Amino acid sequence: MQGKDIPTMEDKRLHLQFIQSVIERMSKDSFIIKGWALTAFGGLFTVFIANQNKKWSYNLLFLALICSLVFWWHDAYYLRIERQYRNLYNIVIKKSPSEIDYSMTPPNTEEHFLCVAFRPILACSYGIITLFSIILLYILK
Repeated sequence: MQGKDIPTMEDKRLHLQFIQSVIERMSKDSFIIKGWALTAFGGLFTVFIANQNKKWSYNLLFLALICSLVFWWHDAYYLRIERQYRNLYNIVIKKSPSEIDYSMTPPNTEEHFLCVAFRPILACSYGIITLFSIILLYILK
């Protein structure tokens, strides 16, 4: 390669494709986590209901509560990264090819982790299960 290559619109398009592939991967990871969470909660609550008369069954509710918080945190983490890459995508779209540095590092956002965790999709998904677990723990104590 001789001389300095001049960035083209094709280079910009490829950079945007790279960013979009990261966004898609974060979205898929979030979807997979929701599937695991649903499977885990369904299994734990089913085993609890089937064994309510046994002493150890109450511990399954604690396990369900802990699992809901862990899955919630994990899903919020992926959503936050996805949102950061969406910001990078929007920044790159507005730049001309000569201004782009082709970095894949998303910009730091001021959006707090808890703000992401309490987005409606996550609050409804995991909040209901967490609340249900807490209510059952309180009622059955």
